Amino acid sequence: MTLFAGVLIVVLIAIAGFAWMVARLVRPAGSGVVSLEWLDEFAIDKYAPMERLLRETDYEFLSQQRGFEPAIAKRLMGERNRIFREYLRQLRVDFQRLVALADIMIVHSQEDQATLVADVWRQRRHFYWSLTVLEIRFLIAPLGAQVSGIKEVVAAVESMRICVNDLTPAALHAA
Repeated sequence: MTLFAGVLIVVLIAIAGFAWMVARLVRPAGSGVVSLEWLDEFAIDKYAPMERLLRETDYEFLSQQRGFEPAIAKRLMGERNRIFREYLRQLRVDFQRLVALADIMIVHSQEDQATLVADVWRQRRHFYWSLTVLEIRFLIAPLGAQVSGIKEVVAAVESMRICVNDLTPAALHAA
C-alpha cells in the first residue's frame, strides 16, 4: 500500500507541475502595444542566437584554455541559461502579440473567418505544446538531456506571423 501511495504522490506532483507550467505559458505576459507598426518591424531573425546559447562547443573550447577554472564555465552557463530564458519569455510575448493581431483582424473582417479561427487555434495549440516540451527539455538539461525543439517553436511563431500578414490588407501596411 505504501508503494502505491508513493507512486500516487509522485504522479500528482508531476501533474501539478505540468499544469503550473502550462498555466504559466498561456497566461498573458504583458504583451504591450499590439499594432501594425509592430508587425512591420517584427523580425523572426532576432531568435537565431537561441541555439548557439546552448552549444557545448564553447565550453569545450574554454576548458582547453590556459587558466581555465570550472567556475568560469559554470558562470558562463548560468548567464547563457538566463539569456535563453529571456529569449523564451520574449518569444511567448511576441507570439501572444501575433495572436492578438490575428484576433483583431478576424473580428473586424467583413467575411466569415471560421477556418482562420480554427487555424489560429491549431497554431496556438502547436506553439504552446512545442514551448512546453522545450521548457521541460531545458529543465532536465542538467541531467544530461539535449535541449532540442528550438527551431520548431521559432517556426510556430513565424507561421503565426505569416497568418497575420495574410489577414492584414495591404493598404493597412502602407498606412
